[in-house]
Amino acid sequence: MFLAGNKVTRAVDSYAFGVLMYEVYTKKRAYSGLPRQAVIERVHKMGMRPRFPSTTPAAIAQLAQACWQQTPSQRPCFTDITEALEQLAADLADAAAAAAAGTGPPPAL
Repeated sequence: MFLAGNKVTRAVDSYAFGVLMYEVYTKKRAYSGLPRQAVIERVHKMGMRPRFPSTTPAAIAQLAQACWQQTPSQRPCFTDITEALEQLAADLADAAAAAAAGTGPPPAL
């Protein structure tokens, strides 16, 4: 959520990407059912963030949570986000190859 008078920065984009990760993974809208002003109040002033299900792979939840750190300067840049996503993809590919070869469990993140 943007507050009037605030600049849109890369940290805002990082936050939005973390929310997008939550919404894609859970197939739910973050902050669904809350009026815009309540979302602004709770996110900006109270630090409210979406909660991933307990079954969410740790790497996905950790990346999204890093993106929505309360202090904008602590949020990852998109170079770091890209590297994390590439690592997730590589780990999944390795697990799938191991499962196909019969040397590992089915792929999981």
